Amino acid sequence: MAFCINCGKRLPENAKFCAYCGTPVSGEAGNKQGRKSVYEGELHKCPNCGEVLGSFTAICPSCGYELRGAKAVNSVKNFAEQIKAASSVEKKIDIIKTFAIPNTKEDVQEFLILALCSIDMDSYSSSEEHSAEVRLSNAWISKFDQAYEKAKKLFKDSSELKEIDTLYNEYLRKKEKIKSAKKRGMSSRFFARNKHGLQIIGCFAAIFLLLGAWSASHNIKEYRLERTAMQVNELIETGDYDSARIKASQITDDWSDECKEKWDNIRESLLERIDEKQDAAEGKIKVGTSHNDLVGQNYRDVVDHLSKQGFTNIQTVAVEDLVTGWLTSDGEVKDVTINGNSDYTKETKYLADVEIVVSYHTFKNKDARGN
Repeated sequence: MAFCINCGKRLPENAKFCAYCGTPVSGEAGNKQGRKSVYEGELHKCPNCGEVLGSFTAICPSCGYELRGAKAVNSVKNFAEQIKAASSVEKKIDIIKTFAIPNTKEDVQEFLILALCSIDMDSYSSSEEHSAEVRLSNAWISKFDQAYEKAKKLFKDSSELKEIDTLYNEYLRKKEKIKSAKKRGMSSRFFARNKHGLQIIGCFAAIFLLLGAWSASHNIKEYRLERTAMQVNELIETGDYDSARIKASQITDDWSDECKEKWDNIRESLLERIDEKQDAAEGKIKVGTSHNDLVGQNYRDVVDHLSKQGFTNIQTVAVEDLVTGWLTSDGEVKDVTINGNSDYTKETKYLADVEIVVSYHTFKNKDARGN
């Protein structure tokens, strides 16, 4: 029985061509009795039960035998010795990248410990991003991730993975610290490169902060003064004039000439209002004219002025001392006493019914006036 040398299909007797692929039938086809099976590579079996094992198998699925050979044991040790003997960082990085991760739990765990201890956190804060030290640590990090992924496949759903997960959790904590170290390194390198410029900026920033703080401090003071003025008005309305006067005297601001004038005016205005309210409450009236201004006026005008101010007890006294009337006019005020006192100003206040005596010059009789 012959087979096609191209597609392997069985050929009818005396066929010239293959009915499936059309390949001409040579003399060799008639001598072929079928395709040969060729096996390449190694077939791995469990040394305990003989079960055929697949790739990345660390434990026999049939009998539970743990596979650990002397070759695998030595691989991590040899790897560590190669790293130690490497003459440059570049060679170390190359050795790390090309290392084949072993298959057993102990060897994977041993490698993970080696990689974890070899990651240098300080390099991220003290060296440039592309420095040899940082690239070496990055190579260890990359290989650690590769080893852990292989461990998850090897020991999936087994208790061995829990031990390796403990190392992985420590690795994650170290990566968080590396992230912080990177930030510190970036900051320190940035400040180192821009030291002089940042010093200048810092000076200006300090000035602006001081000005801002000064301005903010004054704004706070302005707010407090406004609150004080409101409290004074509240005390006036309640009739507590003494407390209002004390608080009003506290209203002052020397931050600038403009502020000083503003708050001085507010203070004086409040004090005047306190006096007015208190006087009104106590029935007091301003004289409105000083003693010296009243003397020399016509007594009728003086009486009219005092009446309009609100005084009710005004008496007039004629002093018959005129002879000719050339120097002093008839009816000219000689003196005005209020409560027996002539030392008062226009701002002096008295009760409405205080005794006021207006004395004025006049002739002794009509004949003396020449009438």
